[in-house]
Amino acid sequence: NPELLQERVDSFQARWDASPPHEFVIQQFEEVMDAQKGILGNGVARATNGARIFGNVRLVETYHPKLLYELGPLGLLFMMVLYTAVTVATFKAYRKTKDKNLRGYAASMWVFILFISYFPYYYPLDVDPVSVYYWLAAGIALKIPTLDKQERELANPKKKRRSRKKSSNPDPKEAPQLV
Repeated sequence: NPELLQERVDSFQARWDASPPHEFVIQQFEEVMDAQKGILGNGVARATNGARIFGNVRLVETYHPKLLYELGPLGLLFMMVLYTAVTVATFKAYRKTKDKNLRGYAASMWVFILFISYFPYYYPLDVDPVSVYYWLAAGIALKIPTLDKQERELANPKKKRRSRKKSSNPDPKEAPQLV
């Protein structure tokens, strides 16, 4: 349906022209930096509408300016270092995976982590479903190389595993059992 498609494109272009997203994010950063009272920020949940019963809050509609407002420059820096560390770790886990199927899963988890970590226009790490999925995806991505290694060991049982040093205690109830 070309008319419907053209209508959607025109609507998107009109909304972009009315309020370009990059200008909106810059405006949010400028407002937050003007309201900054120190290096530690204004306090956690001071830009969260759900905390309005605890006092005055300010509406900050993008995630990184919200972090800057609440946690200050140091808090924003530490959070970005954390997100970067998670992104790098999940990328390394993806690259370490050899199995084709598991590698596809690892890649999709890494891309999800990458986009959510740095997407500035919305605050996905602040809303429940997405933040839960973010940490779940990070955990899955970091576990995939272990699963890959286990699958390879099961496929090639002839490779000898390193045996652990046996305990001097001959009683099997007291010695730890490997399963």
